[in-house]
Amino acid sequence: MKKEQLATFNDAVIAIVITLMVLEIKVPEMTAGNLWALAQHILVYGLSFLMVAIVWLNLRIILMPLEVVDNKIIWLDLSLLFTISLIPLPTEALGEQFEQKLSHVFFGVVMMAVAIVYAALHQLITKRAATLNDKCKTVSLAKNWLAIFLYGISIPLSYVSLWSSTAIFILIPILYFLPSHYLDSGVEE
Repeated sequence: MKKEQLATFNDAVIAIVITLMVLEIKVPEMTAGNLWALAQHILVYGLSFLMVAIVWLNLRIILMPLEVVDNKIIWLDLSLLFTISLIPLPTEALGEQFEQKLSHVFFGVVMMAVAIVYAALHQLITKRAATLNDKCKTVSLAKNWLAIFLYGISIPLSYVSLWSSTAIFILIPILYFLPSHYLDSGVEE
């Protein structure tokens, strides 16, 4: 299979996931008291959207140096798409029941699953992509493992402090936005 076919399939599935997430935002009756509930939904949606966008962008980048994809990459990619397709569920739970510990746990578990599968796919692809420089591989894998670790910490932390687990959920996308010239120029010419 050509990498372009896989990228097109990824684009379609991710577009559907984003659509499902936004359709889950229910607009309450517009009163001053309900504005926080609506803002909560939009903020959680924005956070989930950002994580899906980061995965999509990183998938595009790591697929670039590949000429063809084999069955192992395809199955790991499908596993990643499956975990991504679960994101609307904890997004809805967290948006509806932000004050509930289990909604934070659910969000952390699903996001950690996405991060684990993405890290496995990333590691497999970078082993096969000879044109990625070693520093790029090291920096990007370190970010992946840090995200897994932080999502793992957010799960038990949800029972102690909802705001601490929320801070971790916000911190993780920030980590991916931190500049890294190694990642920006990761493909060797």
